[in-house]
Amino acid sequence: MFSARLVYLTSNLRSGTSAVKICQQRMPFFLGNQVFYASSKQEVKTQTNEDYWVKNKRLNRPVSPHLTIYKPQITSMLSIAHRGTGLYLAFLVSGFSLGYFFGFSLEDPYKSGYF
Repeated sequence: MFSARLVYLTSNLRSGTSAVKICQQRMPFFLGNQVFYASSKQEVKTQTNEDYWVKNKRLNRPVSPHLTIYKPQITSMLSIAHRGTGLYLAFLVSGFSLGYFFGFSLEDPYKSGYF
């Protein structure tokens, strides 16, 4: 059954028929000894952002308030704090590394013998 349908499709492709025309043709499918045909001529309309916003304005749909409708949870606060401390430590280590690389020291320059 599948092989007969595959032969039908490949014979159309070899004859130079475009894929759009193949999709618009009546496709045979087999059930036992009988052959049935199904047509696939549905047009698909793509939705643009303009259509989306115009439709929502026409229907008076509110814009979602996103995070302001949720109560802050301990897990989200801990996640934000973890990220903040990670950034702080990364900048701190990077700063000390660059300072050491460029010759800055935490020692008192008068005691170290520079002057």
